[in-house]
Amino acid sequence: MAVDEVRSGMGSLGFWGNTPACDLLGLIEKFHKEDVDNVCNILLMGQADGRHILKTLATHATDENELNIHLVESSPILFARQLLLIHLAFLPKDKIGLHEKTTQFMEIFGNILIRPQTRKTIRKCAETLIKVITDDNVRGEILPFVNFSDLKHRDRDMIVEILKFWSESTMTAEEMQTLWDKRLRHCLSSRYDSRMGAFDWDFQMRMTEKNSDTKIVNVQEYKKWRNCGLAFTEYENDYNQANVTFLPGKTYPYQGDILIGPFLPYGIKTEDKTFFEKANHEYKNKSQDITFHTLNSVLKTLSSRNLKSETIQIHCLPIDSTINLWKKFKFLEKFDFVLVSNMLGHQITPELTKLLKRDGVVVIDRTKYIWYFRDENDKAYEHKVVELADLACLALNDASTKDYLSFKVKAERESTVEEVKSEVEI
Repeated sequence: MAVDEVRSGMGSLGFWGNTPACDLLGLIEKFHKEDVDNVCNILLMGQADGRHILKTLATHATDENELNIHLVESSPILFARQLLLIHLAFLPKDKIGLHEKTTQFMEIFGNILIRPQTRKTIRKCAETLIKVITDDNVRGEILPFVNFSDLKHRDRDMIVEILKFWSESTMTAEEMQTLWDKRLRHCLSSRYDSRMGAFDWDFQMRMTEKNSDTKIVNVQEYKKWRNCGLAFTEYENDYNQANVTFLPGKTYPYQGDILIGPFLPYGIKTEDKTFFEKANHEYKNKSQDITFHTLNSVLKTLSSRNLKSETIQIHCLPIDSTINLWKKFKFLEKFDFVLVSNMLGHQITPELTKLLKRDGVVVIDRTKYIWYFRDENDKAYEHKVVELADLACLALNDASTKDYLSFKVKAERESTVEEVKSEVEI
């Protein structure tokens, strides 16, 4: 695959992560050798889709220890989508049944076309979220565990404008399909007319060859998504509405991934091994089945629990703000744990290290699921990340695994932090 084709196919916005959802507190136990205080502060950089948040909250919603999850994203639309999905996840049972909630979540998450009832839910959720963001009393009633106090007014305004577009848009399914097709034509160029063969090659010879975990993704569901942007469908349903949550406004193109797909976050791993049973050397289930099972379990748990805003808070930080956070005193040496998307490896900087506690840990996703990275690309990427970490006073941790690179703070960082304390804003 040519470099230009990869760049075009990656897109500039990551609407879903390219690693499975994980329990953040479970990760901390794995990588943090010291016991974390009763107040745990986590920073998520570029994780995009809220998968780790929902997984963690479903696992630890009744914990008494205080948990603060801080989000940094590169675009307001990524905040807007996460807020909408989180809001949907916590809608009470009397407003939407569990099966329908799971189905709608999957459609919003991974389909460019959705059913009319899902479009109605997007409209209602967007209208509610506008009130949540602009009226603190409404926020306290509906999403008391989400905190917008650190967002700049400009960031809030951009998120609200996106939500207004989602609530008012009259975009048709045909218009949405055209946006997807334009991306395909630009990405594939002369290969467009033979695209189904190209998709089959990418799946058989690249994606599943690189990582056997992805073999549970059915080749037909993968090719269908690559061709028309539909990852999760049922035969009897009519997907005739545009999923406008992929667009920040009417005149924008589709800027997301068209190579990997939305299967990885919820659809390739589960503790229920019956999903991996085979018949005639083929899996009996597909990624869609695992996605439904995983999400159904998470949403069932969340629907039955009232999160205590005194113990759990999700903080939205200014857009693309990692490099400047250290200038505010309250963020200096604040975080126990930082999880960085493998798309943001270049943001491993000395400024990031200033945000870590002395025993803090930085973990970055490896690129094992990015099938268009060859072995030499994976090695070059990790070499560069280790190099950047060294410059940022971070040392590679022995606890690194096949899924994550882990780093701890070097002793020499302490003098650097003491020097900058006089420069920060109180």
